[in-house]
Amino acid sequence: MENNVSKIELPQLVGYVIYHPRLGLFSAGGSYRKWRKKPKIWNSLGAFKNHLHFDITTKYAEKKFIIGKRYQECKIYLYPDQMEYHLTPHEMIYELCLHKITSRDYYKNFTIEYET
Repeated sequence: MENNVSKIELPQLVGYVIYHPRLGLFSAGGSYRKWRKKPKIWNSLGAFKNHLHFDITTKYAEKKFIIGKRYQECKIYLYPDQMEYHLTPHEMIYELCLHKITSRDYYKNFTIEYET
């Protein structure tokens, strides 16, 4: 008896890593600035974006988002392909703030600034 069931090809799992070129190290994840040789791999874009929120300070009284310097010099790579992502972490964090401003009435008068 032959098995006529075709195999299902599942998409390859894509992960996201943050690389600091000057240090030659990868982000270790978490809320503190930790760098190491072995990368922290975020297995979904949602989890990765949640991590990037650690670099946003919300000043409610002043109605502004402040993007920190944590990932200013970094690049995002897709894992395991080692392809560079089309946005830097700083650009992605800016997009996260912009999404809040445009999608929620509460934030519509907020501005975005960079930490100095």
